[in-house]
Amino acid sequence: MSYFSPIRSKKYIIVIIFGILVLAIIEGGSYLTCCFLERKGLLYNPQTITETYDDYTARLNPQLGWPSVSLFGSNDFDKTGAKVVPAFPDPDRYQACLSLYGAAFAWSGEVDAIHSSSNVLSILLGCRVANYGVAGHGADQAYLRFHDNQTDHAKIVILGISSDHIRWNVNRLRNLIIPASQFVIKPRFRLNAPGQLEKVAIPALTQKEYSDMINNPEKYLQDDFFIPEGLSGVQKFKFPYTIRVLKSFKYLIQRIVNLNNPQYVKFYRPNHPSQALPVTSTIVNNFYQEARLRGKHAIIVMVPLAPDLINYQKNNKWFYQPLIDQMINYQVEYINTGPLIIKYLGDRNPGEIYNGYHGYLNNEGHKFLAEIIFNYIEPKKKNKDWQ
Repeated sequence: MSYFSPIRSKKYIIVIIFGILVLAIIEGGSYLTCCFLERKGLLYNPQTITETYDDYTARLNPQLGWPSVSLFGSNDFDKTGAKVVPAFPDPDRYQACLSLYGAAFAWSGEVDAIHSSSNVLSILLGCRVANYGVAGHGADQAYLRFHDNQTDHAKIVILGISSDHIRWNVNRLRNLIIPASQFVIKPRFRLNAPGQLEKVAIPALTQKEYSDMINNPEKYLQDDFFIPEGLSGVQKFKFPYTIRVLKSFKYLIQRIVNLNNPQYVKFYRPNHPSQALPVTSTIVNNFYQEARLRGKHAIIVMVPLAPDLINYQKNNKWFYQPLIDQMINYQVEYINTGPLIIKYLGDRNPGEIYNGYHGYLNNEGHKFLAEIIFNYIEPKKKNKDWQ
């Protein structure tokens, strides 16, 4: 009787078919798991970019990413590149006494121009605040905007930092964090061996590279912490799905362990692989020191989100305290607005001055923030060092 008898061959075929079915079931379950992981930001599935290459190159600010310089002189920006402040709209008529850089409270995109911090602060100070804030700017873009803006002659300059923006300073393609139909691309800084800032410029993409980059960002943006298959642990949504699930398991567990904390909290850890804390603190120090060299009085304004306030009320600790500690170490002048906001709120819920739990300040919040800055600055203006 032959070793490979018909009966034995049938058994092998049944085993193989059964094995294929088991693998198919596992792979199908893994696909569904991948769909879940994608929604949680642990798998990368390329977005659809509807903007053409020509429109992209025409819009791109080669130094900052955005805003496009073509917007200067529009309804949003005056001809100097500052956001229009209704109280003092004409930069030719009103000289700026203070300038703002950053995002969130500086740009104030969640409220109208009249209720923005810059406009309220202008009214309180009785002079024009030049608002160079831009929606979505991290501290890196804000510093570059200040560095390049040699026509900013205001004697006082403020860099505003919202607590959740620390991760933006280790990102180059914002699409990897927030979905968009166009490339939201930017430069970033990294630290060299001596601990100094090195600028990583926006890549000059050909039309072919532009079409390919959303699918394979790791080929063009190696210095972006959030690229798939990189340090962030995010995997690509592709076959074999079981392998993607296994590779994501470690980071899924970390996400579950830190479920009660916002995603930005981990970036404040000194040993986080992104180096977000040392990069951000060095950017802040460079901004501050350059402002002083240019004869300005610089202030860093830390603005918490609702989760920061709630955590402090429970644990008496700020999520962003490591950055505060670094500013103290660098002898950088700063305002931590958190304690003042908590005192102002009293027994009220933080949501009353924010647009939702993860949102930014509303009209009331912007008004109070402007009052914090005014009350800090006004008494000090009597000091000759502020003149």
